[in-house]
Amino acid sequence: MTGEELPTGGGPVGAGRAADASPEGSALGSALGAERLAAATAAMRQHTDHGWEQVRGEVVAAAMRAFRPSTPVRAVHGAGSFTVASERVVAQVRRALDPLPDASADAVRLATGEDDRLERVTVSVVAAYGSPLLGVADEVRRRTAAALEALLGVEALGSAAEAVVEVDVHIGGVEVDPRRL
Repeated sequence: MTGEELPTGGGPVGAGRAADASPEGSALGSALGAERLAAATAAMRQHTDHGWEQVRGEVVAAAMRAFRPSTPVRAVHGAGSFTVASERVVAQVRRALDPLPDASADAVRLATGEDDRLERVTVSVVAAYGSPLLGVADEVRRRTAAALEALLGVEALGSAAEAVVEVDVHIGGVEVDPRRL
């Protein structure tokens, strides 16, 4: 149907009945079209497709997984206080732990206080089989503290990051093949 044809009685114009070209006929056709549109809209609004509700939930869940708001972490520099995204802090800690020959970071979790000051970092690592686990944990703790001081500033963490911010190390697994670390 083109834009000039009006629905009448069940078929397009010219299918048995000619359109009235007068202004009254045009207004009548517009009113009839508006009524049909309103009726169709009302019918569609009452129809609920249960499959759509399921898809909607899946779409919302996917969007929530994709959008992860980053928690602000307070940092202090000589010029003043500022915030750093928690994702940036996690990336800095991971980068500091990448060169470890006998362990790799599996997960890095941050905990901040009410004032957005970093209070605790939990690092889960996978260690190479046969490596001294206490030595691995100490090195992870030292490198994590150094990365935090470099990014957030000594003022944000206190005199020493290890003393003010708790750095917990969790050995989450042991890997026999060091190439898989």
